Amino acid sequence: MLPLMEKLASNGHSVYVLDTIFSTNKSKLINYHRAQLPQDDEGEEAKKAFANFLWYETDSSVTLDEFFEHGDNKIGILMINHTEKVVEIINSDWDLIIVDDLFWTFGFALTTLKHRLWEKNGGGGGGKETKSIIYSTAGQTLLSAESIKSTGRDWVSKSPLFPFIPTDKNDAYTPKRFTHRLHALFENGAEYILMNWIVEQFLMPNIARFAVPNFTWKELYTRSSLQLSDSIDRLGWPLSKGPEMINIGAHCKNPGKMPEKFRKFIEEEDSEGIIYVAFGTYPEWSLAPKRIISALMGAFERLNKFKIIFAYNGPPIKNLNKNILLTKWAPQLEILAHPKTKAYITHGGLKSVREGLCSGVPLILMPLFAEQAHNAQQLLVMGIGPVINKYTLTVDSVYSTIYSTVSNPKNILISKRFRSLFLDRPIKALDEGLFWIERITRLKPGRKVYFELLIRIIDIYIFL
Repeated sequence: MLPLMEKLASNGHSVYVLDTIFSTNKSKLINYHRAQLPQDDEGEEAKKAFANFLWYETDSSVTLDEFFEHGDNKIGILMINHTEKVVEIINSDWDLIIVDDLFWTFGFALTTLKHRLWEKNGGGGGGKETKSIIYSTAGQTLLSAESIKSTGRDWVSKSPLFPFIPTDKNDAYTPKRFTHRLHALFENGAEYILMNWIVEQFLMPNIARFAVPNFTWKELYTRSSLQLSDSIDRLGWPLSKGPEMINIGAHCKNPGKMPEKFRKFIEEEDSEGIIYVAFGTYPEWSLAPKRIISALMGAFERLNKFKIIFAYNGPPIKNLNKNILLTKWAPQLEILAHPKTKAYITHGGLKSVREGLCSGVPLILMPLFAEQAHNAQQLLVMGIGPVINKYTLTVDSVYSTIYSTVSNPKNILISKRFRSLFLDRPIKALDEGLFWIERITRLKPGRKVYFELLIRIIDIYIFL
């Protein structure tokens, strides 16, 4: 979301962000409303429970309720601990509110409340309307099958948001296989029941305490002016898309200067290239199963003609081969942009996949949780992302997956081709986001950007 916010600010808009974690990655272009919330339990038992989930379990739609309930608890704490700030935000005269759809119930409540107040005060008869946009920053949290059913997507034409974790290209989701369709039907059916009958009705009581009784997803999406998404679009499965759904994730950051420590390691001559390994900030490697670390490190040692940079926060590993560099932090963009980098091994989070696509470096995914298995499935369908399965990996399987990727020069050419496809648009992604947002703010109260054809569903009548 930050790149879009900075784009808006650099084009003369006053942008305010509600910051509840006091993030250190602040932008000088953006104004902040500070309302710090207590951090989640970081005790040893909580860390062990999360590590157990990360390495031994697979996400499913049936667990979505926990995240929405957690988000609702946050809005309750926000109202109690920062009452004055909440009142200030409600009473402010916003032109537009952009809501991150990642379980952020405060945003759902705020936009619904502002619109109800506008209707109560006359609605279309006059007065300023605060418009809203739902922004899916983590792929498809709410832009999954149920919430976009109006676009004509069925439940089995693509992988569900939480598919099974694939092992190789033969596991790539295809509606031709009955077991794949059955799994997609279960996941999407569970999502439908959970989101509409459980989460909406029982698990977000603090939205009602926010003066928004009888909240529904239908009302939230119907009243929003637009749906933005960072998901990877136009690649993978062929999918229908409504005119109010705009994907703006196809943008790339420019790398900075490579720190000297990493430059020396990368550019030493006794190497056939660099393999960069990073699994995000969630894995606590001191709590990872020994079989995982043994399989990874065993494969890295066998790849002794390549330099390995592994973003690793675990305990020291003895007798480490000189081709392996363990580091708690790595300049990811700079490493991926270096011409000697031959592969990027990642957990498959959306932002990491996007950075991999932007670099044109071959990707290898080892999905751990959340939407990462979905992203792995999509790259398998695209034919550019072999997979390491966290349940079945061995030294041999990890080694063969990596070596087959880095030893074939065609893989780099294919990755660079997909980079071009990813970025090839009539208008740059962030420029398109800016265009639609500015258009929305110019609309008269009560007006939508949707076309009359969509409103009257004439296409359906013609088909019938």
